[in-house]
Amino acid sequence: MEESVGTLIALVVLIFIGMWAYKDAKSRGKSTGEALFWSIGIFLLLIIFLPLWLFIRPEVKSPAIVHTQTHEPRLCTNCGKYYDGTPSFCPNCGGKI
Repeated sequence: MEESVGTLIALVVLIFIGMWAYKDAKSRGKSTGEALFWSIGIFLLLIIFLPLWLFIRPEVKSPAIVHTQTHEPRLCTNCGKYYDGTPSFCPNCGGKI
């Protein structure tokens, strides 16, 4: 009875580690097939595949920085100062653009 409980716990731990490996591989840009390969490999041969995955896995790519400025700065013909965006009036002198 105690052996079956230990085996069940080990199986559950292997399943969770395999699921973590799949999600980790997907979050690091791996395809579904590659993520499944690592997940199944870790499930079947934990002692080989888990250290290997932890050693060679790529870094997580940070999301691209979104620029709030949509246009290049422009020169006001009235005051000669630069302004951003596409306003109807210059934010510096108030003249119509």
